[in-house]
Amino acid sequence: MEDREASSSTVRPRRSRLREKIPEMLIEAASVVLALLLAFGANAWHQHDREAKLAARAHQAIVAELCCNRAQLDQARVPVDAAGATMGRFEADQPLAQGSAQLQSG
Repeated sequence: MEDREASSSTVRPRRSRLREKIPEMLIEAASVVLALLLAFGANAWHQHDREAKLAARAHQAIVAELCCNRAQLDQARVPVDAAGATMGRFEADQPLAQGSAQLQSG
């Protein structure tokens, strides 16, 4: 019986000490949660910043590619326009009906 009384008397001070420490433990737990949330927020911000820079570089590369393609098209257009003008002069010199009549008779 004395053991029970002795053990119950030691349990009561432990419980009272635990009750005294609960606010301190809650503050520490809240601090840990806040630190984790801040860390996740900083990580998300850093990742978003990295993705935005990557997107900007991709945009610049696409614009540069489009400019290069436009320049190549402009260079190719000059010979095509000249060939079209030559064809236009050739067709004006020989109407299509005369050319097809010569092919049929030949």
